[in-house]
Amino acid sequence: MEALGVSGSADVRLGLFSADAKTTFADKNAINSFSSFIAGRCVVLNAITHGEGFTPNGNASPLIAQGRMDEFKTAFGDMFVRSLRTGGEFYVVVRITSVSIDHETKLTASLNTKYNNPLAGGDFNAEFTKAMQETNNQTEITVFMRQRGGQGDQETFTGVDATKILDKLSEMGTFAHQHPIAFEAILANYDTIPLPVPPIIVTEAIDEVLQDCLDLKRTYLKALSDIALALSENGDQLLDNIGDKNNLSVMNAAFRSELNKLIAHAIRVADREIDPPAHFIPNPNLPPLPLPFTKRKFSANPDLDLFQGHWINSNPNGLIQSLSISALDATHIAVTAKYRGFQGDFLSKADWDPAAKVFAGGVTLVPGVTSVNNATLPIFSNYTVASPTATGTAVVVTNQQGTILDPTSSVDTFNRN
Repeated sequence: MEALGVSGSADVRLGLFSADAKTTFADKNAINSFSSFIAGRCVVLNAITHGEGFTPNGNASPLIAQGRMDEFKTAFGDMFVRSLRTGGEFYVVVRITSVSIDHETKLTASLNTKYNNPLAGGDFNAEFTKAMQETNNQTEITVFMRQRGGQGDQETFTGVDATKILDKLSEMGTFAHQHPIAFEAILANYDTIPLPVPPIIVTEAIDEVLQDCLDLKRTYLKALSDIALALSENGDQLLDNIGDKNNLSVMNAAFRSELNKLIAHAIRVADREIDPPAHFIPNPNLPPLPLPFTKRKFSANPDLDLFQGHWINSNPNGLIQSLSISALDATHIAVTAKYRGFQGDFLSKADWDPAAKVFAGGVTLVPGVTSVNNATLPIFSNYTVASPTATGTAVVVTNQQGTILDPTSSVDTFNRN
């Protein structure tokens, strides 16, 4: 480890690029107890390059301008690279292993001499061939190399050749200059450069305007949802006071147009195109909010106020001329009626029919008479009273009147008197 320049107390403040990989190389080629090793290294350090005139790039500038510093730090971190050291490094480890300690020692000494002085005498290849023959091929030499810096032909494997290794060591300076790698950096906090962060009063104003736009957007979306319900097939059965459906369509278009303008305004405020930020001014011609719709009340019992009172038939030739209705209890009414062609008032009770949503009742106008030689059939009136508009201004009476053999049906509208 120390021969390769790897220290257990490496300075992590600067060593951001090469320490882990170099340690992995050293661990992978750790020495054993049965081989001999030769280790060599060359580290080239170029001059530290210092940056200057730092400015935010096109991705960072909008975040800073809008005061979105939390998003800025998520994207770009808390620090930036102010200075960078580049260079190159070359490491070689030769492992010699032989069953003959004598041959292993001689080969190690010979190769070490060649690495330190290529002009020294002796033929390493001849010595290695001799060792292989005398140990029955039980001698091996393995070369491990690691290079960072250089490109293409500059990164060729040297093998055990001392000349190639020395050439590589001598040329690493050129390689590291032409094609360096970055392996040390100096970081700095963003506080050290003048970022154009808007004043707090501006960011607060932007937040306030955007929150107001969001609240208004929700109001418009709620109005559009209410209009959509009113325009639905069952809208007039679910809601009261919805008015004409053509008007509802006009209202729907108006709110959608206003919503589009609101969203466009909010985007321009967020992008600082509107500076200083300004609140959205709604169109004063929009229908007033909240809309006048009300949910139709549901009850198993009728709204008796819709039925009680005195009613006059709008048809002057109707069978029933007038009605007076009063409540008996939650589901029963007393009906006093005047019939055309009959004297006096006729009192009857009508019961609420929840399925048909009408009051149904009946009264005998002329009782039947039976004698020994003759019979007169009774004349009856079976009626229903409905309030289809639920406005309390009119009721509709369906009447079946006459004898059982010859009844007459009529449907008349009665107006409140």
